[in-house]
Amino acid sequence: MHGLIVAASVLVAVLPAQRAACELTPAQCVVLYNSDSKVSVDLAKYYARVRGIPTDHLLGLSLPLSESLTRSRYDKGVRPGVRDFLSHHSWGADIRCLVTCYDIPLRVGAFRPDEATLRRIDALEQLLAETVVAFDALIEEIERSGRPRSKAPSPGRVQTPAKRNVSRSQIESVYDHYQRERVTLTRLYQGLTGDDARRAGKTTLGFIARAEGVGSLLLSAQKNSSRLAPKSIPRLRSAAEAVSKTSHEIDRLIAAGSSAAEFDAAIPLIRDASGLYGVSKAVFQRIDALRVTDSHAAFDSELAMVLVDDYPLRLWCQNGLYAYAPADQKSLAGRTLMVGRIDGPTPEVARRMIDQAIETEARGLRGTFYIDARGLTREEGYVTYDHDMIDLAKIVRTRTKMSVVLDQRSAVFSPGSCPQAALYCGWYSLAQYVDAFDFVEGAVAAHLASFELVSLRDASKAYWCKELLADGAAATFGPTAEPYLESFPMPTRFFGSLLTGQYTLVEAFYRSKPANSWQHSILGDPLYNPFKNNPQLPIDWEKRD
Repeated sequence: MHGLIVAASVLVAVLPAQRAACELTPAQCVVLYNSDSKVSVDLAKYYARVRGIPTDHLLGLSLPLSESLTRSRYDKGVRPGVRDFLSHHSWGADIRCLVTCYDIPLRVGAFRPDEATLRRIDALEQLLAETVVAFDALIEEIERSGRPRSKAPSPGRVQTPAKRNVSRSQIESVYDHYQRERVTLTRLYQGLTGDDARRAGKTTLGFIARAEGVGSLLLSAQKNSSRLAPKSIPRLRSAAEAVSKTSHEIDRLIAAGSSAAEFDAAIPLIRDASGLYGVSKAVFQRIDALRVTDSHAAFDSELAMVLVDDYPLRLWCQNGLYAYAPADQKSLAGRTLMVGRIDGPTPEVARRMIDQAIETEARGLRGTFYIDARGLTREEGYVTYDHDMIDLAKIVRTRTKMSVVLDQRSAVFSPGSCPQAALYCGWYSLAQYVDAFDFVEGAVAAHLASFELVSLRDASKAYWCKELLADGAAATFGPTAEPYLESFPMPTRFFGSLLTGQYTLVEAFYRSKPANSWQHSILGDPLYNPFKNNPQLPIDWEKRD
């Protein structure tokens, strides 16, 4: 999606083959501030001074004083600016973490196609509509060949080639209708014999080839190869090789980044191999890719990918630092940066977060861990996270010296019910903060709910991230838009990493969150290690029963 911003030969020199696992040091950080905000400048300088970050590790960016930034401005200003900064310093290869300060925007807007791309989308939408109409006409042929045509219009039918914006569900509806008619036709032909049976079989195969392509016919033949005459086996094998070559050619022509001409050249091949259904799916996917829907993201999460040349903007990318990803999905590890944010509803809160982190780190975080599960027994995805919170409570109760309070009622903790709160994890009160906590200095609190980091400044909204920080927490995390539940860090993984005292705040976050170029940001001093001097769990705590 992105072009090369800096010559590859320059970037190779600054990209390490493998970044260290832990513990993050001040020399491995670069602090970003908004050069158009005195508050941002002063906070960045203060943070660098008290944490011992070298002064030449500060980077100013001229940005609007807004919580949102356009995609164009990010791509043309922020991204090349950060890459240039790292590539022109000898220590650039050692940087593992970028720190964003107060008045750096929270969000990056969605990708907007240019005029040429919009015209291409329009042409593909016409092709898709025509293909689906042709598929529907084929269904009518099947209906007529087996029985008198029904007077009522069939479900899922596209009525005119001029219809645009064909949906995925509409494509699948037409395909399901085709499958029903195919089954009906097969049953009607079952009693035929001799020439009638051969003609019926030939007709049916013709319909299948047009709807699903020769690939479907070949697959069916391979499944029933034991019924074939021996002399047919070589022809079947030859046909399989031909289809395989065609599939590889299709993959080459429609690979990510292919031109319009290459994609158009693939259409006839797709029609032969996969029929009208295959063409419909391929064109729909191409339109979806050109539109780049769901491409908005948290600024910090997008920034984590700043050293990656090309990656899809739609939805999310695998976090290369995610400790729980399969080995073959960690190819981005060496090019992924951690990003932590020192920010809050006011400049005073942001500075207090720094001071409390440093003070608490020296003596260790002590207090009660409050865990607010919901006692769920249904809805599989939600149950997984709810049970994980219950598991977290068990781990804290049986393996640490911390006191823990677990609530499994559907309501959140009531006002004033959580004194001496050192850690908090709970859900799900959407943008309706409840002041249940008396936080100790250095507290880390996380509420798993959508939209809780939409704003840190909007006084009219009770977003949890904003209110937790205003209420005294030193760190939290949350999403700037709907993130989907599976993109949240699992509570056991985030808090378990933090409790070992082996990981800083930002390291615990990045090793436990699955996605980048998406919605989540961590707020707090990235170097904060609350259990550095009083670890509560061994580093290998997950391997124990």
